[in-house]
Amino acid sequence: MLALHSAAALAQNALPNGRPPREDGPIVRTPPTRATPSAERALLAAHAQRTETVGPPRWGLGAVAFALVSGIGLALTWQLTQPRGRRTMRAAPRAGLSLHPGIEVRALVIAVDWSRRAAIDATLGAVLARADLQTCAGQHTMLATVRDAFATEHVGIRAAAMQAWTTDPAAGPALFEQVLGTTNYRAQAASQSATPGGHDRVAVLSLVVATRCPLPPVPARVDVTAVLRALEALVPPKPEMLAGASALWTPFAPAYGLDAAALRVQFPEAVAVGGAPSSRPVA
Repeated sequence: MLALHSAAALAQNALPNGRPPREDGPIVRTPPTRATPSAERALLAAHAQRTETVGPPRWGLGAVAFALVSGIGLALTWQLTQPRGRRTMRAAPRAGLSLHPGIEVRALVIAVDWSRRAAIDATLGAVLARADLQTCAGQHTMLATVRDAFATEHVGIRAAAMQAWTTDPAAGPALFEQVLGTTNYRAQAASQSATPGGHDRVAVLSLVVATRCPLPPVPARVDVTAVLRALEALVPPKPEMLAGASALWTPFAPAYGLDAAALRVQFPEAVAVGGAPSSRPVA
């Protein structure tokens, strides 16, 4: 009975008139009338499908993560499908240049009519008298002067050869000295077999250059245009890109030249301008 009386007291305090309706049996309370929410009606309706949204939307951590990953994926997809010129993820290298992280060494041999040597020497002497060939700036000036001088005297070019080597920075100085040593040895040997200059003689200028930047590929064939382009390629955009440069005439004496037989013996890689393919670059 104690439990019944306590329930009756609680019912009286909760109702407005203080008296609950009575029926045979236990005490009951009439529930108040309330409007059924639309979400609840959809849940209870017989036609409600499992794919329908019931109640207010709730965003969990999984949904947020999915939205974030989807956004990143869309951004990458857009970036990769843009035209090559509009991509911003990486800068495109200059056309015609090979990319390498080390030192590139070039050897260029140009045989010119002996009669043209005096004019080329005069151009070189006027400029190099004021240049310090022990510095990158002086060597850069020398290469640019050689380029300009041969552009003026290009009609005298008779034969040429171009070779290239690429190595890592640590081995670069040794490779440059090796190629330079071979060039000096051949110049000494050729000078001993030189004869007085004349219309059938040639003088050979040997250039050895090492750069810290990639250079255009060696031309597949030798002609005057290819030789001038090769000279242009030896002049890097900035002096600090040079790692070394040397220019040497053969024969040493300006009054002497090489005949065709001596040229073939001492410079077998040189080919006539406009003739056979040049020597292929060595990797």
